[in-house]
Amino acid sequence: MAWLDRRTSDGARALGLLLLRAAQTSDRDDLLGLDIRLRSAGFGDSDSDANVCSKIGQALLETLARGDADSIFTAVQAMALLDDGEVAFFANLIAAPLYLERKQFDEAIAAAKSNRSVRLCPTSEYLLLKSVRAKEENGVEVPGGDVSTHDLSDRFCEHPFGTLSTNTLRQGGRTGFFACVCAATLPYPLSYAENDVTIDELWNGEDIQEIRRSILDGDFTYCSRTMCSYIAQGTLPKRNEITDPFLRDVIDNHRTEVDRKPALVTLGHDPSCNLACPSCRCEVIAVKNEEREKLDELSEKLLLPLIADSSVSLTVSSDGDAFASKHYRRLIHSLDAERYTGVKLQLVTNGLLLTPKEWEALGNVQKLVKTVTVSIDGARQETYEDLRRPGKWSVITRNMEFLSQLRREGKIGLGINFVVQKKNFEEMVEFVELGKQWDVHSIVFIRLLSIGSFSAAAFEENDVSDPRHPLHFRLLEILRHPALHEPRVNLMSLAPLQAAADEMTQCSPEIKQGLFRRLKSALGLSASRAA
Repeated sequence: MAWLDRRTSDGARALGLLLLRAAQTSDRDDLLGLDIRLRSAGFGDSDSDANVCSKIGQALLETLARGDADSIFTAVQAMALLDDGEVAFFANLIAAPLYLERKQFDEAIAAAKSNRSVRLCPTSEYLLLKSVRAKEENGVEVPGGDVSTHDLSDRFCEHPFGTLSTNTLRQGGRTGFFACVCAATLPYPLSYAENDVTIDELWNGEDIQEIRRSILDGDFTYCSRTMCSYIAQGTLPKRNEITDPFLRDVIDNHRTEVDRKPALVTLGHDPSCNLACPSCRCEVIAVKNEEREKLDELSEKLLLPLIADSSVSLTVSSDGDAFASKHYRRLIHSLDAERYTGVKLQLVTNGLLLTPKEWEALGNVQKLVKTVTVSIDGARQETYEDLRRPGKWSVITRNMEFLSQLRREGKIGLGINFVVQKKNFEEMVEFVELGKQWDVHSIVFIRLLSIGSFSAAAFEENDVSDPRHPLHFRLLEILRHPALHEPRVNLMSLAPLQAAADEMTQCSPEIKQGLFRRLKSALGLSASRAA
């Protein structure tokens, strides 16, 4: 490993790229004969499995270093410090297990957490869970809401037995199918639209049956312990408490194949939107005509038949905007009242295009609309117009007044969403007050997630939910406010932070600061954050 003699970042980068490309090629061509079906995302547009690639990379590195543990460790550390996001990401996947072998738990936690700043990666989340558990097993309690370590062996989740969703996860724009309402909480695609799969292949194929197996066996292998609000809040029901006859039969007979259609379908395969919110994207996205034709074909051949003549809750959409997307608009207007009487339509939108005129144009589809959820991300004009570009506060507030009137007339349920970040978290209490003025039934606060719109440094700068952030303690103070404890407020995966903050309520300021320092230390965050 001659590059080590030079101690240059160029040498580390060259080595990292060599290992990464070799690992991706080995995985793509299945040179090891692994034939992995459920593949974890991790390398942007690549189909490479992050877990497999990291293990191949480590094996290659061991060969190059002739088994010299110190050389291997030095190489991985050098690659992890690079400003090349892909190489550093790859290096952290290798570094975390090496730190664990050395019982350097803080460093293992830090390596796994660094990848969260880059993108969603189930392998990195698993390494974070493994690192935190290892630290706890060595007698150090790790407080806070960074990753749930709850024992789930006696718990149950109904979603893989009744839910199907579509999303791209921004992985090259490919439409994938997922066994959960939120693809980020169970980010293993069952298949892709271009594979021309049938409904039965999706709904009872080997992949979804393996996910169901993981739920029934209580290992929850494929579920995100940071993004799933049920896991984060510890609210998954116990298996022995399930009374629904269908689910009871599934549990008692360990059924991984089910004989009824999904009860929940969530669509997020068209990212088209009239906004370019920094938390979501770098520019306004509109799919091209050719791609839209493919999406329309997907609707006609698979999605509409899936929900026809059945009782189903249909959400449009988890990505993009229901009214900015020509594809989604066509799909929505295809829902005639006779064939789709059992559809309960949940519209998720930025609200700017949902005017009285647009509502009127829905015609009979209005009868199918059960709820409208509007993403707003601010309680003040300047904040909203900065975070919801190029949205206008005057437009969204006018449209919210209209939707609020529909809510008061009993025509729709109404909710609002807020992605928590540095520029808006001080307005969380004000946002709850706005929700009250609009008489919404649901106010949801969502933790910031890196899906590629931020650089790693920019994400860390904005993610105040991270205990390493200098404003994190201020976030905890806000989470203790009575307004954030109201029944209509849902903190999702931020709930553990609120629980931790509430425990500090009775402490003196000195003790609070001491607890916060202990929290940072326990999470392995005593070192300064990388720029």
